[in-house]
Amino acid sequence: MKRYAALALLLLAAACSDVRDQPLTARTVAELKGADQLNAEERGLLVSYMLRATLGTTGLLGGDTKGAKLDGSVTIGEAIEAQRKFVRDDSIRAANEKKAEEQRLARRNAQLAEMRRAVTAAVVGKGFQAADTRNFQFQDYITFRLEVANNGSKPISGIKGGFVFRDQFDDEIISIGYKHDETLAPGAKATVNKVYDYNQYMDDHRKLRETPLDKLKVTWEPETVIFTDGTRLELPKDTASTRSIF
Repeated sequence: MKRYAALALLLLAAACSDVRDQPLTARTVAELKGADQLNAEERGLLVSYMLRATLGTTGLLGGDTKGAKLDGSVTIGEAIEAQRKFVRDDSIRAANEKKAEEQRLARRNAQLAEMRRAVTAAVVGKGFQAADTRNFQFQDYITFRLEVANNGSKPISGIKGGFVFRDQFDDEIISIGYKHDETLAPGAKATVNKVYDYNQYMDDHRKLRETPLDKLKVTWEPETVIFTDGTRLELPKDTASTRSIF
């Protein structure tokens, strides 16, 4: 009789035990009892923790499980708290990344404004030059006429930047880099003719060729301005772009 009473007490204690104290394994979750002890937030955190552990072990998270485990080394309650901390830390990380990106863009925009005051560049003409094998020209080109001006008080020895071409809906078509190596005196302007290799199988090339210049929005984005005295204006390295060049 005493043995049965003790067994009954053990069963009652097990039935009343907190589900949060159960070890977390795939099997215990499949056979989970007392799940109604968890509120909606806790159930969501537990599911997220298990997904993180499972995806981490399959490599879908790059193998980085952030400590999430399903081997029984943590309890369900510990897993819930670990996931709650992960969510909190991830939110802080995302906020820090957003702030860093905003600061990067602010630095870039401030430097762009300063360089645009020193140098302006514009696309004033656009055309097309078909290949002519009889004259040993085997490549189609989109042709451009550019105007570059030194608006500052110091001679400029070199300019590097690019032109961003957008359609009338502000959707970017293509971005093309440009380098100007000729000296520009203060107040001087230069007209430059450039060609860009045309590939009929590339959508952005076709759209650039077919869109009239008056339907294009062209933005000049300087990256480096070098003065003859050796000083320069330059975008921060982490904000400079890479483009194909005229």
